[in-house]
Amino acid sequence: MLMLILLVPTVNGLRWDTKMPILLFILFILCEPIKRILSFFLYPFVYPFRNKLRTKEILWKEYLYRPTKGLTFFYWFLDDSIFMEQGKEYDDKAKRYPDWIWELHKDWLLSWWWSGCRNSCVNFGNYQAFKLGDFITKFRKFGNDNNFVEMKHFENGKRLYTEFFLFGRWNQFGWITRGRFEIDLFKTRTKK
Repeated sequence: MLMLILLVPTVNGLRWDTKMPILLFILFILCEPIKRILSFFLYPFVYPFRNKLRTKEILWKEYLYRPTKGLTFFYWFLDDSIFMEQGKEYDDKAKRYPDWIWELHKDWLLSWWWSGCRNSCVNFGNYQAFKLGDFITKFRKFGNDNNFVEMKHFENGKRLYTEFFLFGRWNQFGWITRGRFEIDLFKTRTKK
């Protein structure tokens, strides 16, 4: 994290192709809490209309259906990838839910936990990945094997990614090789 704080003041002296990924990185981190809060509260209102929000046309195999015209904002709150894989709006693995939610086993409640709480706006993230294109290569900018900031090159742009250990726990921010922006905090992982 310290590397990121040190990186921000240097933005003015960088070329635009390096400046833009840094600014996008900061913007996505700042917008993450807003996205999570919106997802938590809006998903219950989106759920009843889920079949009207997506068309049957596949936009990206295994990830996205084409959204219904004019309803794209609400479509972002769904998770087409799990729907394509399992035929329902939630993952069917008990370990991914609190015990009380799994025991009730109501489709709406499981869907709300999966798409409204645990994974917010999955279709939005998958759509961003779709537009970014395939992963090409990466190179390290700062750091070592356990704590680093790197630039990733995709077909349609460059994006930043960072991993670091804080208080013995693993953290990640940025675009993974699938092209989605992800934040994971304080996960258990051994150092390399």
